[in-house]
Amino acid sequence: MFNRIRKIYLTVAVILGFLILPGNVSAQAAPTTVTFQVSSSSDDANEVDGILNTSNTKVWLGNDVSTTGSFTGLRFTNVNIPQRAIITSAYLEVYSSQNQWIFMQFDMAGEATGNSLTFSALSLPSQRLLTAAKVNHSSNNNWLAGIWYQLDDITPLIQEIVDRSDWSSSSSLSIVLKGTGPSWARKFVNSLDVSNGVEGPLLS
Repeated sequence: MFNRIRKIYLTVAVILGFLILPGNVSAQAAPTTVTFQVSSSSDDANEVDGILNTSNTKVWLGNDVSTTGSFTGLRFTNVNIPQRAIITSAYLEVYSSQNQWIFMQFDMAGEATGNSLTFSALSLPSQRLLTAAKVNHSSNNNWLAGIWYQLDDITPLIQEIVDRSDWSSSSSLSIVLKGTGPSWARKFVNSLDVSNGVEGPLLS
């Protein structure tokens, strides 16, 4: 086990191949868990009605003032999952930046590409072509400051991306959240830009 600063990260359990047993019998290998962290300031972004922000110490999930144009983009680089690997589970986990008890609702989808580009004013989260697979999130739970929270299982999103013909190991992938609730229905989590990094086990 080792420690590393982390803010927003993606954990994927993936079957990387098959084992050859005595007698030339093949069996599916046990899943391997790999974790990927947002590693650039422009890779965790909020967008409201076409205006992008990549430099805040917090990223919100859900809706800003706009009920139709609020987006969160999260990009993970060097995702060393082979093409067409079998994904058994995949989750986003975020670190709550404050005590907060408010309703939030959003759709999560992956960017439908074999290698996702970083977010910019010319390449907004809202402009990304998304996977057919998506996950609808709706919750009204109390989050405490300084606690990690795991979001919904996004296995179908990741599987659709790594099954693409243009995907290769160590490519980048993005998850896009679109707010679907009322104005200001959002929760705040630490971004890569937070000044007081939080340490914890990344892989074990």
